[in-house]
Amino acid sequence: MILNDGYQCKSATFEILSEDTGRLIITEGKFHQVKRMFIALNNEVISLHRERFHTLTCDNLPIGKTRPLTLEEEKSLYS
Repeated sequence: MILNDGYQCKSATFEILSEDTGRLIITEGKFHQVKRMFIALNNEVISLHRERFHTLTCDNLPIGKTRPLTLEEEKSLYS
């Protein structure tokens, strides 16, 4: 997919979960890439939830909250 600004997105996987919900898997995330991808398809993103970043998951983390990384998580980001 090529966005309006000419940026070529890497391939993505999209799974329809319901009439108004889906799961998009991307391997890179440029500035507001997901929202820009949907705009290019004449759709909009109402809400967005990041399930994972690299090897880090957000399973039990409340929306808007942060937590310290474990040493193992920190090391995985640099490997």
